[in-house]
Amino acid sequence: MELAKQMAKAFGYTAELDVDQTLAQLLRLRVAQKNECAYCVILHAKTVREIGINEGKVDNISSWWNSELFNDSEKAALEYCDVLTEG
Repeated sequence: MELAKQMAKAFGYTAELDVDQTLAQLLRLRVAQKNECAYCVILHAKTVREIGINEGKVDNISSWWNSELFNDSEKAALEYCDVLTEG
């Protein structure tokens, strides 16, 4: 988590999000996957595990729409995330 904060600060990102931090981290991981950034996927997957998010969610986030591990709010946010990162 500290590495992510350092990297964000290096790029001028200092915004404090008013959103559930678990959900925010899941979204960061999903964006990293969608952008096919290996470094980002590794970084965010590590952070997700460090903050105690269910391992099953980490392992199944690439098929979140077929998983019962994600609640309705998470699925809505992940769907929105996917739409925003379509390229």
